[in-house]
Amino acid sequence: MSLALKLCESVNVKGIGINFSDPNIVVTTWDDIRFLVVFTGIVCLVAGFVIAEIRHYLKRKYEKEKEA
Repeated sequence: MSLALKLCESVNVKGIGINFSDPNIVVTTWDDIRFLVVFTGIVCLVAGFVIAEIRHYLKRKYEKEKEA
């Protein structure tokens, strides 16, 4: 067994052994990454829309109070 293969099978990160042959290790695929990017983008768009609506509402409320 080569040294590189031994390193890939068991990596020690800050004292925590990670065995990549363990079925409980989550393997991230490009589909998972694309989903996270699209989901994050949608969340950011919705949050930006909500923030803009709140700003417009507060601006209108401030202008009404200023006129009165």
